[in-house]
Amino acid sequence: MDRLAELLAPDDARDVISAAGDHWWLEVGPVDLGGKLVTIQRGDALIAAITARDDGRLRVAVFRPLDAKSAEYLIGLGQVLHPEHGVCMRENNWEYALDCSAGNGNYYAADRGEAYLSYWEKGLGISWDGSDVTEWRKQLDLVARPAARVVAELGIHYTLSGNEDEEPVADAGAAEEFETPVPSPGWRSKRQQNARSRAFSGLPTRWCSRRCARRTGGVHEAD
Repeated sequence: MDRLAELLAPDDARDVISAAGDHWWLEVGPVDLGGKLVTIQRGDALIAAITARDDGRLRVAVFRPLDAKSAEYLIGLGQVLHPEHGVCMRENNWEYALDCSAGNGNYYAADRGEAYLSYWEKGLGISWDGSDVTEWRKQLDLVARPAARVVAELGIHYTLSGNEDEEPVADAGAAEEFETPVPSPGWRSKRQQNARSRAFSGLPTRWCSRRCARRTGGVHEAD
C-alpha cells in the first residue's frame, strides 16, 4: 500500500497539506508525540497520532500505511462541523475524538487485532498515573510518512468507498479558509464529562457518521 501511495501521490514535499471531501476535512502534518494525543493503534504499532488545532479541528501524522478501518476513523473524526449540531453533538472534532477514544468498543477491536483508538493525555507511552509504557515510549522517534502520500491514501479509500462522484481535495491553503471557528451553541458548554462514557467507537466511523446524521446526541443505535 505504501508503494502504491508513493506512485499515486503528487510530487509535493510540503510538510503540511490538508485533505478534504464535501463533508470532512483533516490537516496532515507533524504532530508532537509528547503532547496530548488520540492515536490509532493496531497491536503494538502506532498507525496515526491526532491532535487538536486551535480551532478544534484535527491535525494527523501517519506513521504506517492506512488500513481501511484506520482511514475510516480519520475521515469520520474529521467530519465538517455543523453550525447547530457541532460534530455528532460535540463542540468540535477534538471533543468528538476524545469521546470516541473512550468507547468500550476500542477494547474489543484491540482484542480482535483491529485498529482502535487510544487517548494519551500526557503523551505517547505515559500512563494516566505518570508511569512509562515501554512498548509505546520506544516509538517516540518514529518518523511520520510524507503528507502527500497520506492524502493520496485517504483519497483512494474515500473514492473506492462509494464516493466516486466526489473528487477528493488536497489543499494546503484550506487551513486559512476556515481559521475562524463557527461559534458553538451555548448548550454545549454544559456537556458533562461522563458523556465520553456513552460514546462507542468500536465500529467503523462510516457507521458512526451515518448514525450521527440522525442527531441521536451520541447514543448510537444498533442496526
